[in-house]
Amino acid sequence: MSQNPLEFKGRIGSRSYALSLGILAISGACIGVLSGSDTGPLHEVLVLLSGLAWAFFGCVQSAKRARDAGWSGWWGLVTAIPVVQFIAWLVFLAVRGDANENRFGPAASAQSSHNDRVFLWVLLLGAALLIVGFGALWMIFSKALNHMNG
Repeated sequence: MSQNPLEFKGRIGSRSYALSLGILAISGACIGVLSGSDTGPLHEVLVLLSGLAWAFFGCVQSAKRARDAGWSGWWGLVTAIPVVQFIAWLVFLAVRGDANENRFGPAASAQSSHNDRVFLWVLLLGAALLIVGFGALWMIFSKALNHMNG
């Protein structure tokens, strides 16, 4: 991600997009942990603000990836819809970007080969397993604490 990750201009390849999804997965897990504890109104505001920042980053990166495929950047907003978010991420990962300059700018610097695609899928699967495992450990830890206190 050599470009400004918070700027809507430009295009990114699938490897940079996968890195963005990894960042979203880790930060999403952190937001989930934060939202699981209840410490008052300041906590709720912080969780809300971090969730909005998370959604904004995801939409920006998805818009850049859509432009790399030659689509309108507005398609990046599809990732803000929870029901179709995961499917949209998979589509943006799988679609090939334009190899040449398109109406949205020059081609992304690193075009993906077959090995890059395998790397991306392994990275995505690893992130998903990490989140599920972390969530399961958190649930076990929470139940143990509740049992000790109650």
